[in-house]
Amino acid sequence: MTDRPLSSDREARLERASAYLEAYGAERRRWPEEAHALFDQICGDRRFEERRRAAARLDETLSAFLAPRADEALKERLLASFDPPSRRASLLSFGAGAPRWGRLVPAGILAGLSALGFAIGAATANTGVENDPAFSAPATFAYLSDQGDAPWANE
Repeated sequence: MTDRPLSSDREARLERASAYLEAYGAERRRWPEEAHALFDQICGDRRFEERRRAAARLDETLSAFLAPRADEALKERLLASFDPPSRRASLLSFGAGAPRWGRLVPAGILAGLSALGFAIGAATANTGVENDPAFSAPATFAYLSDQGDAPWANE
């Protein structure tokens, strides 16, 4: 194997093979049938082999930590203990029996609470300028009048 730069075709094959390594692992038998030819073509490449070894280590680690498959008895117990939600408690059926306007009640409540929050925020806002003598109303009116920008300055 040489360390010379790969051609763009070889580089593209290496990238495709790397994507297959990430998706299917290091073993050729796990790859889709149409990718076996690509695996055979790029198998001798040094960079591919490095990536393949890393993928094999990951495969080993994952296989050590995979949970065992559930047997049929466990599946039957789980399905027997499953209690489907009642129609009344279902989120998707909310308002199904109510008149059409009943479906808009949550949106109306949200809009009302938003308006209430805006009103309370506006009423209790503290900008800090009311305590600053430079921003008092008479000083502001005097400044605007001196500049000729006030609506009453032209009278």
